[in-house]
Amino acid sequence: MEIRLIGEGNTAEVYSWNEGQILKLFRKEFPFSGIEKEYKVSREVESLGLPIPKVGEMVDYDGRTGIIYERIMGESMLKLITTKPWTAGRYAKQLAKLQYEMHQCEANGINSYKESLEWNIRRTGALTEDTKQAILIIMEQLPEENYLCHGDFHPGNILKTSDNYIILDWMTAASGSPCMDVARTVLLLKDAILPGNIPQVARIAINCMRHYLVRSYLKTYRKLSGLDQEEIERWRLPIIAARLTEWISEAEKNALINEIEEALKSQQDS
Repeated sequence: MEIRLIGEGNTAEVYSWNEGQILKLFRKEFPFSGIEKEYKVSREVESLGLPIPKVGEMVDYDGRTGIIYERIMGESMLKLITTKPWTAGRYAKQLAKLQYEMHQCEANGINSYKESLEWNIRRTGALTEDTKQAILIIMEQLPEENYLCHGDFHPGNILKTSDNYIILDWMTAASGSPCMDVARTVLLLKDAILPGNIPQVARIAINCMRHYLVRSYLKTYRKLSGLDQEEIERWRLPIIAARLTEWISEAEKNALINEIEEALKSQQDS
C-alpha cells in the first residue's frame, strides 16, 4: 500500500491510509507505552459520544507503531484563526464551549491528571529538588476530581468540518479538575512559543491576537462554568512545572523557570 504524508507534529506523522482513514505513525523514539495510552483513552472517549474521529486499530508499519483513525475533512481552528485574525474572538468562544461540554463527562478508567503532573514534576531536571517539593506541596492542597480533561486543548487540536467541530489528539487525556485543564489551555494560548514550521506572517498574527484570544476564551468558559479566576490560577504553577519535561524551546523553558522562581519567592515573602 502506498501512503502519503499529510501532516506531522512533535510525536508523530500523519499519513493517508485506506479510504476514509488516516494513520498516525509515531516517531521511533516515542515510547510504546504512550501509544498504548492514547489508543486506550481514545477508545474510552469515543464511547462517551464526544466529537472525535472514530478509532481503528494499532498497526506496525515500517518498523514503527501507529493508530488508524477515521479521516475527517476540515481545517484546524488554528489555521482558521491565523488566516482570518478578526475571527479570533468567535473561535475562542467556541473553544471554551467545546471544552466545557467535555468537562461535563466523568472520566472512568483513565489516569489521574494530578498523578501525571506529579510524575512529570518529579522527573524534570530543570528544577532543584527543593523547588519540586515546594510545588508538590502546593499541588497537594488542590482538589482531586474525576472529570474528563484533554490535557492539550488548543486550537491546533480542533478541526472544523462543514457542520461540526472535532477534538483531536487524546494522548494526554486524564481525569481531574476542569480548572487544571483550563490552566493548561491558558498556558498554551498565552505563553507557548510557536513551532518553527509556522510561517512568519502567521506567527506575527498569532502573537498579536493572543491577549484577545485568551480573554475571550476565559470569559466564555467562566460564564458557562461559574468558576472563579483564582480557582484556575491556583493550578498554573504545577502546570508550568510539568511542562518543563516536554519538547519545548530553551527560550520557553527559561521563561517558565523564571516564572516558577518568582512565584515561589513571592509566596515566601508574603
